[in-house]
Amino acid sequence: MVKPLVTKTAQELLDEPLPSMKWLVKDLIAPGTTLLVGSPKAGKSWFALELALSISLGLPFLDHETRKGPVLYLALEDKYERVQQRLFTLVDEANNDLDFAIISETLGHGLLAQLEMHFERRPDTALIIIDTLQKVRNVRTSDDAYAVDYDEIGLIKRFADEHDATVVLVHHTRKLGDEANVFNTILGGNGLIGTADEAIMITKRNYFDQDAILSITGRDVDASEHKIRFENCVWTYVEKTSRDEIVERSMPGAVKATVDFMRARGADWEGTPSQLADALDDCDVTASVVGKFLNEYKDFLAERGIEYSRRRTASARFIGLKLIEPPDGKPAE
Repeated sequence: MVKPLVTKTAQELLDEPLPSMKWLVKDLIAPGTTLLVGSPKAGKSWFALELALSISLGLPFLDHETRKGPVLYLALEDKYERVQQRLFTLVDEANNDLDFAIISETLGHGLLAQLEMHFERRPDTALIIIDTLQKVRNVRTSDDAYAVDYDEIGLIKRFADEHDATVVLVHHTRKLGDEANVFNTILGGNGLIGTADEAIMITKRNYFDQDAILSITGRDVDASEHKIRFENCVWTYVEKTSRDEIVERSMPGAVKATVDFMRARGADWEGTPSQLADALDDCDVTASVVGKFLNEYKDFLAERGIEYSRRRTASARFIGLKLIEPPDGKPAE
């Protein structure tokens, strides 16, 4: 027999004192299912191990307050010897609130039952880390990648929600990058990020770079970006990336080149799109696309003290760039 829907009215929700969310890492990681993503050898496992130690010991993680509690770490690509060596590197003392396993079942063959048995023994477990997600996935039997991703991550999400815990799934990126949206580089279908509560991306400019960007998006966390550094096998927090830096990095190259051109010129400019394209350094788009980008991002230009305009004559189209005082009152650099 089908059961009726259980509902609450809007007024009941306004009146009912529901429990507040308990952050795992304040302002960074919320309860639920989190994807921790990065390219191979980007330092994901070191990041996850530092997180596990911080939660189990009740210490700050990346300079952010944590929720202390027991942790289960499934290090499914490691041996205990490697885990031990990493612990030697990171701490002199730990406690019995961090458990490791190097072998588990997969999602379709008993993993959730194993996790349930662990919760029977440690019901206050705050964090489970599965390193890596691929090790516990089922062999794909459907051509619908989104449906498979949705179903598998959905099982983990339901388990996390039922136990008021956080499950961090360590995962990889695909080879092709995406400057406009780093989360589009997550390996697999959109069902992964669509089902998970949160995604954390570690991005480096090159393999040997110590500095990295930590990008975060999710249902219960504000989208943000942070600068972190991996040095001597330890991740440290540098600073939160400013909105201006994020916006500027996402701008098309032709727009940034126009800003540089006007700052170097120090005077108003007018000419055809072709003339502007020729005047810009490293302009990698056609003249018509330059005009399109400048129109699309005219607010970005205005914030940097450049007013964009356009006029047409019987024989040609002209772009006008005028130096103005930016809205914040600061002169254009």
